[in-house]
Parts: sequence; C-alpha cells; structure tokens
Amino acid sequence: MPAADDVCRAGSRCRGAASQAAVRIKDLARFEGVRDNAILGYGLVVGLPGTGDSQRNLPTLQSVSNMLQEFGLNVPPVGVSSRNVAAVLVTASLLACCASATNWT
Repeated sequence: MPAADDVCRAGSRCRGAASQAAVRIKDLARFEGVRDNAILGYGLVVGLPGTGDSQRNLPTLQSVSNMLQEFGLNVPPVGVSSRNVAAVLVTASLLACCASATNWT
C-alpha cells in the first residue's frame, strides 16, 4: 500500500514534485454504465491580470485562503487581496454509450 504522501486525493495534502505535475481527468478515470455520468470539478484560475473575481467574492477568497493553508500559510479570507484569481466550476456529462474502459479527451 502506498504511503499517504504518494497518493493525491481531493481534499488531501500532496507534497513533492509529483503534486506539481499536470494531471488529465482521462488519465485518472474510466466510466461505464447504462446512464449518463455527470462529473464536476472546482478550482482556482490564477494569472488573470485585473480580470479575476471581485474582492467581495467570499467563495473565491475562502478558496485562496484554503489553498494557502495547504502550503502552511495561515491567511484568513479577509487578508486575501487579489484581482488576478477566479473560482471556476467545470461540469461535463459523459454519455452512457461509452464502452467499458474507454478513454476520453
């Protein structure tokens, strides 16, 4: 069984170079079934020069605060001041006609 730091799961702390590598959903999962499968993802987009979320958008400020806390920095949401970050929500529906163990892009 791999050590806790070797496995990255949603909501867990990941350390080391492996946690910085880009991972595609299609490399992590395979879907099958007789009904459509809904998937959902939430994250932060950083580097939007002056076009990020408003300073009053508490969910974005809380998300940035939570992310910084994962790196050992305790910054309350009211202490976050940035106009280059936006919270994003990605949704998709995978059709039921996908064959067993089909990869998708």
